Amino acid sequence: MNTKPETRRKYYRKNKALVLAINKHWNQQNHPAVLAYHARWRADNRYKIAGYARKRKYGITNEKFEAMLIEQNYCCELCKKPFEDIRKLRPVVDHDHNTGMVRALLHKQCNIMLGIIESREFHDNAERYIDEQARKIQSGNGVG
Repeated sequence: MNTKPETRRKYYRKNKALVLAINKHWNQQNHPAVLAYHARWRADNRYKIAGYARKRKYGITNEKFEAMLIEQNYCCELCKKPFEDIRKLRPVVDHDHNTGMVRALLHKQCNIMLGIIESREFHDNAERYIDEQARKIQSGNGVG
């Protein structure tokens, strides 16, 4: 079979059902190898996959992400500690949930805490909880 891309496309369009059936059969016969290949590819291309997700979600290219890291001196903009390749200390994109605008790069744990702090509902619940606990303690019904 001629391997020119246009020739392959023509063959595929003409024999789509057959090509799909052959591919499906091959994938079923080689399922463990296919899974291993995809796992290896994901492990080898973690940075590329994260880049695709950042581009899709925030509109940030890998180049822009790198520029932000350099601008922030490879440190979290919130706590000013350096980023590390540990899940909770990796850089993540912080953005305003109302506008969608990107603000900075933060540690994952810092970004989660910031989200809690920004939540009006969390503040209301925390205030209610503290008031309820204070009333319990004053009435003698507190734990301890």
